[in-house]
Order: sequence, then C-alpha cells, then structure tokens
Amino acid sequence: MKIEEIKNELKEFKDFFGGELLDIESVASCSSKIELSEIIDRHSNHIEMMCNDALHSLERFRRKVGLSLIDIDLAILKEDEMEDLRND
Repeated sequence: MKIEEIKNELKEFKDFFGGELLDIESVASCSSKIELSEIIDRHSNHIEMMCNDALHSLERFRRKVGLSLIDIDLAILKEDEMEDLRND
C-alpha cells in the first residue's frame, strides 16, 4: 500500500475496544511507513499496558475475596485432609 492509502486506513481504524489510534493527529504529518508503523507500535504498547493493568486489578480483587489460586489450592488441601480424617 502507498503511504497515503495507509494513512487513510489508519484514520478509519478502530481497535478491539472501539477506540482510534492514540496518536491519530500525527498520522497526517508522517512521511514514511516506519513513522506510521511507530504510531501503531505506540498504540499496541498502550493496549498491552491497559490489559496488564486490568488483569492485575482483577487478581488483586481475587486475592481480596480469598479466591486466588493459592487460596483455592489450600482450601482443596484442607478439604482433602478433612475427608481423610472422616475416612479414618
């Protein structure tokens, strides 16, 4: 694709969450495919950070309510121990 065609595509682009590229204003001033690619890279990094933040937030909540994987493993072990005591 030619640079102008890529610019038009980038202006129309919506990410998975429905948002446009972070640096959409810079698209018009780009004069190379490398510059356009860098805009996509910055947006990709931003999306990755947002997803990581969301996952960390969810894990903090999971720990708060006692449902972290460690807590669940301990609960299973305790249930197994209780079952063993009942069977003895």
